[in-house]
Amino acid sequence: VYFIPRLPAICHTISSDNMDNMITPKMIVVRDIKDQAIGTEVWPASRMMLNWLGSSADAPALAGATILELGSGTGALAMSLVSQHGVSHVFASEGEADVFENLRANVSDNGMGAAVVPCLWDWKDSLLPPAEVLLDTVDVIIASDIVYVGSSECELSHALAGLCRPDVNRSTGRTAWLCLADRPQGGERFLPPPDLDDGMDSRYDADGRVLSAVGRFLHACARRGLQVQRMNMGAELFEIETKEAGCHGERREFEGCIQMYRIWSISELGEP
Repeated sequence: VYFIPRLPAICHTISSDNMDNMITPKMIVVRDIKDQAIGTEVWPASRMMLNWLGSSADAPALAGATILELGSGTGALAMSLVSQHGVSHVFASEGEADVFENLRANVSDNGMGAAVVPCLWDWKDSLLPPAEVLLDTVDVIIASDIVYVGSSECELSHALAGLCRPDVNRSTGRTAWLCLADRPQGGERFLPPPDLDDGMDSRYDADGRVLSAVGRFLHACARRGLQVQRMNMGAELFEIETKEAGCHGERREFEGCIQMYRIWSISELGEP
C-alpha cells in the first residue's frame, strides 16, 4: 500500500510482513505535506504500528473490530487497517484543525468515508471524545507518535483513563495500544510551567530527575491507576519502517534511532 504525497513528490510505503492474514489491499493515497503541521506527515511510528498490529502475536484482534485512533494525522494508519486487515470501522480523531481538514480530504479522496469517520477532538479542551465517536461500539484504542514536547501528556492520560475503564454499558475495560517515539529532551524550556498533576510536578520523577515527554506521559498514566506494559517489537520491524527516517529535514534528525521507539499497552489495572 503506497502513500503518495502531493507535495513534494516522495513515495511513502506502509506494509505488513504478515502476508497470510492480509485481505486484498486497496491502494491508499494520502496528501503527506512536508515541513507544515506535524500531523500532515506520515511518520515512521505509524508504519511501525501498522506492521506490528498485523504481525505480532501480542496484538489485538483486528478483523471486524471497531477502533478509536487518537491523533490520526493523515489517516494513513486508519485507512490501511480497514484496507489490509479487515477492520470494520475506525473513528479517526485529530485535535488540530488544519490537520483535521487534511485528514477529511484524504478519507474522502480514498472513498473510505463509510468505514473511517474523521472527528475533531483535542483532549486539552475535553477529556471526553466527541459525539461522533460511538464509544459503546469501540473494541480497541490505538495511537502512534502522539506524545512529544507540548502534546499535553497529563490531559492525554486522563482521557485514556476514561476510555480504558469499564462503564455502565461495558463490564470490562478497553486496552489502548500506543507506538511512541521517546525523543531526546529539548524545547521544554520554551514552554510555561505545567499545572500540577494530582499535586505533582509532572516534569520530574520521584527522585527529581527530568523526564522526557514520553516519561511524563507514562508517569501520568501511573497516577491515573493505569497498567502500562511494554510490548515486544523486533529490530527488523524498526529497520523496515525507518529506512527513510532522517532524510526529510532537521526535525527528522533523530528518527532513525531504535532506542526511541516502543510499543505500549495501557489498560485498567486487572485487565489483560
